[in-house]
Amino acid sequence: MQRYGLSLQILSPVHIGSGEDLDPVEYVVNGEYFYRIDLPSILSDMPPAVRAEFDRAVNSPNPAAIRRFIQDRVDLSRHALWHAGTGPEFVDTWQGNLGNPNLRLAVVLMTRSSSTWRSYIPGSSVKGAIRTALISTLAQARLGNRQADKERFEKDVLGYQDARNDPFRCLRITDAFLPDCATFIDIVRIYNPGRRGNADPGGIKMFYEQCYSMLDGEQIQTRCELAIDDFLAAKECRGRRFIPMQLYADQIIQACKEFYLFKLEQDTGNSMRTTRNLHRQIGPCSR
Repeated sequence: MQRYGLSLQILSPVHIGSGEDLDPVEYVVNGEYFYRIDLPSILSDMPPAVRAEFDRAVNSPNPAAIRRFIQDRVDLSRHALWHAGTGPEFVDTWQGNLGNPNLRLAVVLMTRSSSTWRSYIPGSSVKGAIRTALISTLAQARLGNRQADKERFEKDVLGYQDARNDPFRCLRITDAFLPDCATFIDIVRIYNPGRRGNADPGGIKMFYEQCYSMLDGEQIQTRCELAIDDFLAAKECRGRRFIPMQLYADQIIQACKEFYLFKLEQDTGNSMRTTRNLHRQIGPCSR
């Protein structure tokens, strides 16, 4: 097993959903910070008279009643599980609509540890990003201008028949835990370059937890481990290699640099300056 320390630097805002979203009864906003609160802890601390007020707020036909009750009664030193930064548009929307029963104000969360509450980049997401970059790099060389079968595109590029001998079975990546205060909550819009003004057609306000990034002027870095199972890669079946393609660290590094720097240039629309800045800040890739 070949093992490498992998350094990750967040270049542009990243959201990796946990599948969980929070209503305003599960969080509060104080100043410039968003706080995830422990509602059972709040309830256990309530004296009977306050609990009666809570029950009346819960039973109110206006959901804003319980929102305001939680906001007024929470003790952040006792009831906050974790906190994150906020964007100004999220704060303004939250402050102006806390009493609006027609706006849900739900926040879609990043992946977090259930034991430590630290946010993290899943190893599976890093592996998927590497897979996208490597397949893109190999596709032109292996397929050229030949029309690819959509159903077999990845299999043709990587040369495997089914999931059992997919070369990426040899690649293992651990989760990468982010530093404290590495995320913030802000509004997310649907971008459509063909629509005038690029406005969200439904007008739905969506709030997501996301990583700060180099494009925000922040240096968010973390580490994980990348391992390549060379024993599995060398395994033979009926005189032929079971895994048709060997993965190499240098190959992965080069594919990711070429693919994602180009994508970032496209997204920012400022290719020359972005390329110079990123090459200067990232520096040469190393193991």
